[in-house]
Amino acid sequence: MVKHVHLIVLAAGLALSANSLHAAIINEFTMISLGDYNSGGTEVEGSAFVGGDTVGQVIVGTNSPFIQAGDTSLAVVGNIGNGATDNSSGNFVFNDTTTVNGAINNGPGGSTLTNANLEDVRTSAANELLSTSSYLAGLTANSTASFTAGPPGPVIFDVFAISANPNGVAVFNIPAGARIDQIQSIQFNNAAAASAIVINVSDEIVNFTANVVGSELNDEAFKAKTIWNYHQATSVRLGTSVPGATLAPLAAITIAASTEGAVFGATVTQSGGEIHGPNFAPNISPTAVPEPSSTLLLGLAIIGACGVSYRRRRSS
Repeated sequence: MVKHVHLIVLAAGLALSANSLHAAIINEFTMISLGDYNSGGTEVEGSAFVGGDTVGQVIVGTNSPFIQAGDTSLAVVGNIGNGATDNSSGNFVFNDTTTVNGAINNGPGGSTLTNANLEDVRTSAANELLSTSSYLAGLTANSTASFTAGPPGPVIFDVFAISANPNGVAVFNIPAGARIDQIQSIQFNNAAAASAIVINVSDEIVNFTANVVGSELNDEAFKAKTIWNYHQATSVRLGTSVPGATLAPLAAITIAASTEGAVFGATVTQSGGEIHGPNFAPNISPTAVPEPSSTLLLGLAIIGACGVSYRRRRSS
């Protein structure tokens, strides 16, 4: 009878998280890799969701104000390749079939839990990232990016016409062929006027090497409200520090320099660069929905609190 009650609560917990994904998935995690994740031995200064296997030692939660006691600091659907370390008070949540290689080091008060439904959560997360990226790509531009006569050169993003959008969202559309990879520097004007900034980039292959000038790189509010949406990209390389979140649900993302925002991709590889955050803050979703009363992290926490034991396995 007790086991039956636990199963009911598990299902309820998953339902809560699934309903919340539509608004909260990009707000709740600092890094999401729908497939495999290669840490390169560098850290995510926040929480991470990995839909595949991990390669290299995973380090999460360092200097992170986004993770509270009971939150999920790391969720992994596949296998753990070389251990994981948490520098926060959050919990690890692994699939019940996860094979763990290497040491698992929880932070103060943190636990390691299992969730047999993580594959369903991954499917919901993938659908949400794809629908959000498509939705953002379809927004009408109300602000302009001024390129020089020919690359390489600077680009100035001018935020204007915000009064035409009741939510104060500034939208930029950079067409395919604009060669964002050849931009020397980027400057934003009037960024404080927007509650959120969406930059849609249509190139399929992106190598971001531009230097961001001005105060934005050190402006936490700017970084938390800005999202770069590479909605058609299959490969994105961040070669310089990028302020704001990176959304590329179809792409293999390579972090070659520490990025100043959240990262969401098909796969994520850290190649010398850390993921610093902050988490993406605005509630931008394909449909107008209120802020959810329970988030994915709460759903995972409910599942973990139901007494499901963690089973450690090692490869032979």
